Amino acid sequence: MFSLSELDRLVEQTHKFDQQMLAKWGFKTERIELFGIDSPDLYVVPEEEALAIKRAVNYLRNQTASVVVSGPLGAGKTTFLEMIQESLNRLPNIRAIRLEGVSSADALIDDLLHANIREQTVRDFLIDKVGIRVVRSGSIAKRLSRLLLGLRTDAEENGTSYVLLIDEFRQLERQRPDNRVRIVDTLLRMVNDKTRDGRRYLVLALAIITRVGESAVKTLELLSSVGETLGHGSKSAIRRRFVEIYDMRRMKKSTALKVLLWRLAYLKGSLDDIGKEPDEGINFNSPTIQKLLAPFTGEALEAIFNYSGGNPGIMLELLLRCLQDAIRGAEILINDGYSLDQVLSVYQINSEYVQQFVQKEVTRARAEFTNFQTELLGFLSVPRSLDDIESWLQSQERSWESVLEDFDLFEKQGLIYSPEAGKIQATELWTKGSTFV
Repeated sequence: MFSLSELDRLVEQTHKFDQQMLAKWGFKTERIELFGIDSPDLYVVPEEEALAIKRAVNYLRNQTASVVVSGPLGAGKTTFLEMIQESLNRLPNIRAIRLEGVSSADALIDDLLHANIREQTVRDFLIDKVGIRVVRSGSIAKRLSRLLLGLRTDAEENGTSYVLLIDEFRQLERQRPDNRVRIVDTLLRMVNDKTRDGRRYLVLALAIITRVGESAVKTLELLSSVGETLGHGSKSAIRRRFVEIYDMRRMKKSTALKVLLWRLAYLKGSLDDIGKEPDEGINFNSPTIQKLLAPFTGEALEAIFNYSGGNPGIMLELLLRCLQDAIRGAEILINDGYSLDQVLSVYQINSEYVQQFVQKEVTRARAEFTNFQTELLGFLSVPRSLDDIESWLQSQERSWESVLEDFDLFEKQGLIYSPEAGKIQATELWTKGSTFV
């Protein structure tokens, strides 16, 4: 049994070892836990996404209409919004405000008032800019009216246009009916408000997390139906206010490999050693590329892409977890008497390593799943339409509602995705991993 002091020394030695090994592999150890980025300017942007961002910015900057970004967890919606925000904030007289999620109409107003504009809250900004104060409490209608008055006054006096970007906007069908009505009423009052010369000065960009197999269309249909009932215009007129839906799904293999390589280069502080264009070819045999990849190989990146189903978030998570697993494995070898240099000279994360890691993960997952969950994933080993899944569930005496939490769990673990609209399939993380169990 270790004493507390001995445990402290053991933890300290392990941490020191991790830092040494990561440094010898070329990682900037102060960055290794930051599996994100410092600025949207550092992103590698696929060509199709770059064009979509330009279109979205054009709609929003000209107050033409609102846009919707949809897709599953990890698809890159937050990144998409961040890049739109960065682009808009470079333009004169445009104020882009980003919020994290919307749970209620009251929360929407509160979050907006506490959001930042040029290092001030929106509330303080309106007080300083136009002398209009929004009270901290009171009815939703009165607070919203006061907020819109402040934004409208700034638009009329200073020519300002506002873009409200809402990340993780919750599917309206998951909301309670009374809450849904208040959210829709608040959103439509905001985007329909006009200045004295009839100009709409505020538009929306909504990032909607969709369950696998779903799209954002259902949410917009519900929004327009509720809006029509509330007197905000006809369904078609409301629907036209949202001119385009960017449905983010599976990343192309060539782009995904570039993104994985770029992320490793970022963590090693070597972005200048690779081209930033995602469509450039990658020569995995190049000494420069091999140095950036270490301890990964090009085949390992391809395996990570295949197992993730092309979902960027799952892909990057799998990259990091394989690296963490390699650190633990190398530590065992060193404890067995090998030197750090000996371990690093032979240690590689190749496709076989990734395969074995996935095998362990799937074994662990299967031990935690019920028999029904395992059978459901087995049924999804090939693409299934929603009708096919519903028929299968009926044969199992189950309903759609009873499996929604299962689908959420599978998606969070990267085990299912939508290969195309209206279909669901298990990723190779499950189908290939489970064959070894």
